Amino acid sequence: AQHAAPAQYGATQQQHYPAQQQQQAFQAPTTNSFPGAQFINDPLIASAAMQYGQNLMGQGQEFIDKKLEKYMSVSKLKYYFAVDTQYVIKKIKLIFFPFTHSDWSVQFEQSEGVEVQPRHDVNAPDLYIPTMAFVTYILMAGLSLGLMDRFSPDALGLQASSAVVWLVLEVCCVLAALHLNSGAVVRRPLHALHVTALAGYKYPGMIVMLAAGMALPGPGYYAAQLYCSAALALFMFRTLRSQIQSVPGSEDNNRYGGGGGGGYGEGSKRRFYLLMFLTLLQPLCMWWLTKSVVYTTAASL
Repeated sequence: AQHAAPAQYGATQQQHYPAQQQQQAFQAPTTNSFPGAQFINDPLIASAAMQYGQNLMGQGQEFIDKKLEKYMSVSKLKYYFAVDTQYVIKKIKLIFFPFTHSDWSVQFEQSEGVEVQPRHDVNAPDLYIPTMAFVTYILMAGLSLGLMDRFSPDALGLQASSAVVWLVLEVCCVLAALHLNSGAVVRRPLHALHVTALAGYKYPGMIVMLAAGMALPGPGYYAAQLYCSAALALFMFRTLRSQIQSVPGSEDNNRYGGGGGGGYGEGSKRRFYLLMFLTLLQPLCMWWLTKSVVYTTAASL
């Protein structure tokens, strides 16, 4: 009985030895034990692999850019976002106070004959302000709906989608009007991006209208609507007038004397009607897109 304990102790040691051997047998192999591990650790091969990956990404980006160029010029799109803080401040001031500005002509680079970037010319259109203002307008609409206990994700999504649809229709109407008006020519091409930028300048005024409606329900909204609509109409008229002019040798001018003869012919009338249509279209859209979400109370209804 006295020798039983050492026998059990020896048996316990013999039981632990196979377990330790199994643990050593299943230890994870080191990195150098994998086939080709020396190639992974080689800095030359790693650098070559990184260079190959960068070239592959560059080719993919080039492929995407070529596909996008078929539908939209990436270089032109970058031009409309070439803004800085100083330009944004001056542009917003110009939108709300157009009567303080005198020179509305767009500047061109003398060496290449192309328009300068918006950051260098406050009269150049951009898409940064319309994009940011559109997002802010949707947020303000959601806040206004929430104050009236009408907020829901579906209502906010419907408001955003309807604003996009109206913007597309507005751009199409402007492009169609420019195309049908053969008695006027533009000094620089008013393509879809240019027209979209001009159409997007109504959103800052819409933000002010909704904010005024929440601050002073009823009178605040209508006062802001009156001023913002008048300011935007003047801004649009002066901007488009500097870019749309009668064609000196066009058929309308030769027939009706709307060109160099100094008469107020049919060509000049069509140009005036075109400007008025493009100018008054913006305030109308401002009213239409804010009338259903403006904050109202029982007293103002």
